[in-house]
Amino acid sequence: MARLVTSGFETKSIVSTTDEGGVGNFYLVAGGSNYVTPVLSTSTVRSGVASLQCAMTGGSGYSYGQWVVPITLGNTAYFRAYINYQTHLPGISAEPLIIRNTSGTYQVCASLDGSGHLDLNDTNGVVGSVSANALNPNTWYRIELSWLCPSSGNSTVALYLDGVLVASSSSRSLGNVAINQFLAGIEGSVTQTVFVDDVAINDSTGAAQNSFPGSGKVVL
Repeated sequence: MARLVTSGFETKSIVSTTDEGGVGNFYLVAGGSNYVTPVLSTSTVRSGVASLQCAMTGGSGYSYGQWVVPITLGNTAYFRAYINYQTHLPGISAEPLIIRNTSGTYQVCASLDGSGHLDLNDTNGVVGSVSANALNPNTWYRIELSWLCPSSGNSTVALYLDGVLVASSSSRSLGNVAINQFLAGIEGSVTQTVFVDDVAINDSTGAAQNSFPGSGKVVL
């Protein structure tokens, strides 16, 4: 199957839907304290006419777009989203991309640390080093996250920033439960707005689009 989801919010529909085609369903998820439910933006976009705007106004919580897409054990999930965050918050971390398993027990995420660098995290902690350069506010970045969850043994995870490997590992203990949740937006104790655009989800099956999606735009 390979390409599972392609979403640029071009239909301007952010109700529970497959949103521009694909398998699974799309949801808005937000909670905690001082969160803002995600909305469409037509003023800050990377391509096309719309993006997803997610925000927190302090307190601890989350505001995400979520794609629920089943990935069979033994296959790799590849998740791309373009992210544009609005304010650098020294000393405060946040998580713009997350992949979770069906039980929600384990997750792999791209995390923006307090210095503005991107790092790879999972349920057991930080993996490897942070990105070579800090991310600048009001700039679009391509973030790609992968997770191979086998039927037994350790998981393989990786994080790329604009096509450059940030960190990876083939020895993460993340259980052996199928993956099915992909989230892009913001989580943390922050006052922050994040825009999301040009999302793609692949798995490792099929003859094409069976690895990282790479660069791309989603327009109608």
